[in-house]
Amino acid sequence: MATDRIILPGDPVNPGRNEATRSRTEDGNIKHWSRVIVEDNRIRTFRGAGSTFRIPGVTTTAHNLWSIENAAGSTILVALKKLHLYVVNTAVSALVINPALFRLTTLPTGGTPFTKTSVDPRDAASNASVVVRGGASVDGTAGTVITATAAGQRLTSALLPVMVTSGVYPATVIDMLEGMDGEFLLGASQSYLLQIPGGSNTAFHYIVNCEWEEFTEF
Repeated sequence: MATDRIILPGDPVNPGRNEATRSRTEDGNIKHWSRVIVEDNRIRTFRGAGSTFRIPGVTTTAHNLWSIENAAGSTILVALKKLHLYVVNTAVSALVINPALFRLTTLPTGGTPFTKTSVDPRDAASNASVVVRGGASVDGTAGTVITATAAGQRLTSALLPVMVTSGVYPATVIDMLEGMDGEFLLGASQSYLLQIPGGSNTAFHYIVNCEWEEFTEF
């Protein structure tokens, strides 16, 4: 089909209006199909992705692995699109570990902020109100701890497999948003935190990959 248009009857305010269509010739006649554009009221300004360094497990009561926040007074909204947790265990352990995702109203501090990278080169720079933090400063080194208190209902939770006998143990990936209908949004002064509430031990190692969008609305 070719791009075409239908000239609409003019009026005193908008003379010469036309409607965009797709057209083709059938039986010697030109036939038109209206072009319908389906969209929401978002104006996307940035689509980012990133990964933490490899985070060694710790035995603290609550181990904060990753967070994303939208600062106080922010004029944009943030949509968390993907959140994948990779884990490997290098020694025998029967420890039951259940990572969980929380929504916070007090913004985190500390950690190692991401250098925010767009997956679309046409995007402008990420908004300064958006901060993504990881729990390691380099691979295998726990940097400044992400300070945040996870309280209230867990949004998602999972169970990690354990190594009960010594042997080869491949890395496991967990989609922390699997089975959820839609995306997770953040307004100003809100954040998400990925935490292991009960802690783990130094035989466990974690990597968190994420993808998010920043947008305004019409």
